[in-house]
Amino acid sequence: SLNLNITDPTRDADWDRRVAKLPGASFFHSSGWTRTLVQTYGYTPLFVTLEHDGALRGVLPLIEARSPLT
Repeated sequence: SLNLNITDPTRDADWDRRVAKLPGASFFHSSGWTRTLVQTYGYTPLFVTLEHDGALRGVLPLIEARSPLT
């Protein structure tokens, strides 16, 4: 079965291992980079994930930024 979810990589202890298996994954998909954006700027991560039979198949990393400048 296919599932679309909204995920916060900073709250998923297994995130880095799972996302590293995807083609094209980079540092910018990692929980560490996301945590840096959250702690530095107060952004909210809203990563859209596609899973098939429990395995991560795709990620659309989105960050909600609330600021008068953005």
